[in-house]
Amino acid sequence: MERGHDVRDFCLVAFGGGGPLHACALAESLGIRRMLVPRFPGATSALGLLLSDVAREYSRTVMVAAPAAGGDDLEQGFAALEETARADLHAEGIAPRRTELRRLLDMRYVGQSYELPVPLRALDLPRAAADFHALHAQRFGYSRPEAPVEVVNLRLKAIGGAARLRLRPEAETPGATPDAALRERRKVIVDAPERVPVYDRDLLAPGAAWLGPALVVQSDSTFLLHPGWQARVDGYGNIIAALS
Repeated sequence: MERGHDVRDFCLVAFGGGGPLHACALAESLGIRRMLVPRFPGATSALGLLLSDVAREYSRTVMVAAPAAGGDDLEQGFAALEETARADLHAEGIAPRRTELRRLLDMRYVGQSYELPVPLRALDLPRAAADFHALHAQRFGYSRPEAPVEVVNLRLKAIGGAARLRLRPEAETPGATPDAALRERRKVIVDAPERVPVYDRDLLAPGAAWLGPALVVQSDSTFLLHPGWQARVDGYGNIIAALS
């Protein structure tokens, strides 16, 4: 929203133990008409952590004027950082073929109190300075190509690629119902007190569709589908809900 995007154009992803319980209310207050509840909402962050790349950052302060920075000195500085990075990733079990090293320079106009990380394409300082001016204009709306630029830090991003998860969807059954997953009916207050069906998430088959109000319960979360919403289970086990 801060970047000018209209949230009504997006699908709300409801995760966490309590997220799906409040998802419809939040979506309605924002004017969002679509949402997705992952198969295991309470484990979404943990799953993301397990599947994320290993990332480490290293830096060395140099404080030199960009035109005066020596290529050999910078190369030696980066080489030392890269040696440390490779050793650290190797200790975490990351194979060399899955290791990526990215060089950056923290640059600023002389007199500034903050820096911008500039990706380094070879040891070409004039090009890095030009890239800095462009990034500064993009980030802050102006640049000063005539002003002196200095390199504050050498920065290295070391990325170790994690194993990728390959999900295989199941075929959806058109016209499927959630009847086999019905546990009970329970009194719930949404707009008014009402007895609603309570479905067992583990028993909902791909393609099953139902109308709100309804509850979907599982070990790590509870999903409350409001009146006026329609939900279905896709081939990956996600619940896709839309405001009808």
